[in-house]
Amino acid sequence: MTSTTQTPTPSHLAALAEALKADDRPALARIFGELADETLALAGLAPTRGLAGDLGRLHEDFHAMALEWGAGR
Repeated sequence: MTSTTQTPTPSHLAALAEALKADDRPALARIFGELADETLALAGLAPTRGLAGDLGRLHEDFHAMALEWGAGR
């Protein structure tokens, strides 16, 4: 069985660092959007409600950052 859920990896973090250094707003919006999707998927796998809630809030934060960077603020 394969999963479509990806967890953040060092390559995600490296891509984020490069996009920040380059002030590449479209890339930042895309990366934060991907992280939002991934944390939401992980929340569904969480073994406790507390962890699911924490991951859900992290999802919301990443989603807000994706929107902010995508809007060019």
